[in-house]
Amino acid sequence: MKKRVITIWMLSSFLLALCGPVLAASDEWRHLSPKEKDTVRRNYKRWENLPPQDKNHLREEWNRFQRLPPDQRDRLRQRFNEQRRENND
Repeated sequence: MKKRVITIWMLSSFLLALCGPVLAASDEWRHLSPKEKDTVRRNYKRWENLPPQDKNHLREEWNRFQRLPPDQRDRLRQRFNEQRRENND
């Protein structure tokens, strides 16, 4: 009986720990504007339609970007935004 109670308690604790990030993500979703939600949906559909090798390549690129020092990430963002502005003009 004691083992069963401990097992149930551990399982429920694990499930509650998993629910925390999910609830936080849903709260963030609630605060997005309709335009931002449409962008997220569109990007997700594009992601779903990619072949597996492209998904892996994008994951690797994202991981490499995350490992960069913050100043290099900021410079890359700045260059990207400048190029985007130039292309829009």
